[in-house]
Amino acid sequence: MLKVTNGFGKVLFDVDPQNQKVTISDVPYMWPTNAGNANQVLSTDGAGNLSWAAAASGATGPVGPTGPTGPAGPTGATGPAGAGSSDGLGSLFPVVAPVDSGFSWMNQGSSTLTAQTNSLFLNVLYAAGANWRGRYMAVPTAPYNIELGFIPYWTCYPGGAGAIGMGLFLYDGTKLVTIQLSYNGSDSSPYTFVYVAKWNSVTSYNGAYSLGWGTKVDATSLRGPIVFFRFEDDNTNRKAYISADGVNWSMICSTTRTDFLTPTGIGFGVDQEYTFSNGGMRVVHWKQY
Repeated sequence: MLKVTNGFGKVLFDVDPQNQKVTISDVPYMWPTNAGNANQVLSTDGAGNLSWAAAASGATGPVGPTGPTGPAGPTGATGPAGAGSSDGLGSLFPVVAPVDSGFSWMNQGSSTLTAQTNSLFLNVLYAAGANWRGRYMAVPTAPYNIELGFIPYWTCYPGGAGAIGMGLFLYDGTKLVTIQLSYNGSDSSPYTFVYVAKWNSVTSYNGAYSLGWGTKVDATSLRGPIVFFRFEDDNTNRKAYISADGVNWSMICSTTRTDFLTPTGIGFGVDQEYTFSNGGMRVVHWKQY
């Protein structure tokens, strides 16, 4: 044991190897019992107890200059094509190309559906008497709007009889309510008109809704190239609209939302019951919001 004092009782230096203690100027220090590891430093707890600890990291140096730009990476994969407008009509008419997924047949019979350029063509052959055939999907939760835009196709020859209709329908599995463009060849002066009709079934006509001035709207203003129909359910009333351009709409009928039927489906279809005629519709627009 080594001890040095100044003669006045103050310990200048004292080594106590038995207790690992060294006193310097009357301040005792308890040393660690080993030599520590490389790059460790002595650390104190403030009470004179020393231990080995990892050295603290130095301050972060300044950011170096930005390096040169690296070469361009390879071109990424081409993304999926966006929905196109129907035959260039999108520049004038706000069409949303229909997609058949989610639709099911209603009374298909011999009718067919063909995917064409940004559109769907529904072809329905003649049947004696009423016979609605078409495609439908589950009706959305109200409130909602569903728009249909289509190009009508029919070839009605003189001497024929009956009628042909096509358009947008609500469906409850049995009954229908339709907004339809129709040609009536049974009158002495055949004409084309629009009306909102009730059907007991796909083969049984019930009657037409009153539109306030009668039951029919002359279709002169809807003679193409696209006819636009729309059903709206605002959770109180069911409203039927027609438009010649898909932008400016005229409401032609409003009823309570469950009048005649509570729909579970909505779709597009054709009632082809005019002799000497082929009937079809090219659906170029289907929009839900």
